Amino acid sequence: MFSRRHYRIFLAITTIAILVLSLMPKLPPIIRQFRYFDKLTHFVSYSLLAYVAFFSLKGSVNGIEFLLALGTCSTYGAIIEFLQYLTPRQTELSDIVLNVVGSMFGASPGAII
Repeated sequence: MFSRRHYRIFLAITTIAILVLSLMPKLPPIIRQFRYFDKLTHFVSYSLLAYVAFFSLKGSVNGIEFLLALGTCSTYGAIIEFLQYLTPRQTELSDIVLNVVGSMFGASPGAII
């Protein structure tokens, strides 16, 4: 099992990777090739982010890890979507919804265990 320190390192890496990939002016060719691949990457990315966020907080905030992971990851996703407005990328409400749903999905296993 990973320690909280390991989760925090992975959280930092995941957070930076999502930011960089989300603000790239041009999507990689594989993403543009498949119609719903972009939506799938939003869901998977924020599921992973919330999962790692949950376990990086576990045991340190008196049982509200789920809410903190969900709220922080969802807010982060919304901020990035609005930052995309400053790039050639398109801001989409459906991406924000998928970020929130992915965050809920990712933080849930930790909350259930």
